[in-house]
Amino acid sequence: MSESEIQAMTEALMDEYKARDFYTLVIEKFGKVNPFANIKRAEEMHIDSLKNLFEKYGLQVPEDTMMDKAKELMKSVDDIKDASINNHLKAFERCAEGTMGKGGYGKGESNENCGCDEEYNEGGKGCRRGRD
Repeated sequence: MSESEIQAMTEALMDEYKARDFYTLVIEKFGKVNPFANIKRAEEMHIDSLKNLFEKYGLQVPEDTMMDKAKELMKSVDDIKDASINNHLKAFERCAEGTMGKGGYGKGESNENCGCDEEYNEGGKGCRRGRD
């Protein structure tokens, strides 16, 4: 077996470890519910298949060192969710209420709806509030 094939198998196994560990964290957070529980079981089957392949070729099975990566991924997902709830949702609500741009919220608002005076309006090119 070539080095590139061994490397590909190792990367595949690491991806499966990371996926399994990610779904383990999801289940810890939300409970053992579908589809997460089913996906975790599928990842475990993929891991077993790859381990069997390593053993078939007399190769040492790489250790699972991916939990930290899975935790990092889970934190990123949580951060994105929090930003959506705490920032984006509020912006959508302001837009739906028709108050978008009237309180200096957000960046990139046009000079037509932001209420800026000439100090912020660069010759009609649009609002520069918050970008100074």
